[in-house]
Amino acid sequence: PMKQTNERLCALAQKGDAAALDSLIENNKSFIGKVANDLFRSMNLAQSGLNLDTDDLKQAGNLGLWKAVPKFDAARGM
Repeated sequence: PMKQTNERLCALAQKGDAAALDSLIENNKSFIGKVANDLFRSMNLAQSGLNLDTDDLKQAGNLGLWKAVPKFDAARGM
């Protein structure tokens, strides 16, 4: 089957489609991972003493996406 857009998956997830939410998170794992790795390096978190690693940042990214789904409004054009 054709991969659905993030916008379509988000709309389905807002209607209670748990599989769409799972797909949305799965489809964005590589993007979230890249952002997490970039932040980890740019903020020098390995030396920060905060005891964070990239997995912590990836989990925070997934949680952020999950929390953003109910607020997404495709009509706003972003």
